[in-house]
Amino acid sequence: MAILGTDLILSYREAGGSYSPFAASTNCAFDVSVSQIDVTSYTSDWFRQFKNDISEWSLTCDGLISIGNYDYKDMLDAHLNRTKITVRFYIGTTSVNQVYGFGYITSLTLNGPVEGVATYSVSIQGVGPYSFNNPSNCGRYYVTITSPGGGTVQYNDCEGGTYSIALSSPGSFYQCAEIAGGLPQISIISGTGTIESTGLCANQ
Repeated sequence: MAILGTDLILSYREAGGSYSPFAASTNCAFDVSVSQIDVTSYTSDWFRQFKNDISEWSLTCDGLISIGNYDYKDMLDAHLNRTKITVRFYIGTTSVNQVYGFGYITSLTLNGPVEGVATYSVSIQGVGPYSFNNPSNCGRYYVTITSPGGGTVQYNDCEGGTYSIALSSPGSFYQCAEIAGGLPQISIISGTGTIESTGLCANQ
């Protein structure tokens, strides 16, 4: 059965793990490629021979500028802050063969024709391999420190680095942390309090 182009949807993962479509998108494309190494030799029987080298993937999306879902302001924020975002590319009429991955916004063009609808074009460069499984190695947690003198929270970020946050008085905050072996890599190492899972983190 043929798939309509309108059924292909590019989405961004929000805090908590839900996905929002790129706002009012009218066209999106997923591109994969593998560079080749020329290994031709005198034993190649007069034909060039190649071996696979580096693989890469990218996404492009065009749409109408609108407010809501993952709109142009969100894209500008991700570009300005150099944020690695989590994306999903899938056929909206089925839940099978959904493509997930991490990427950076490498370009964003906003167009405002005098007598036309304002549009945008965005390009995303994939980082690492894409997958057919929703990335679940980065959790979002709500941390509450209750001890009068504050406390210290230690965590591994979703890239594997170890960090700590110290509070001098009771307080609460959200923090993303790595999930390794099914266990969140975040803990209160001084003081008392609670750590509550609130789903998956939007970004790595």
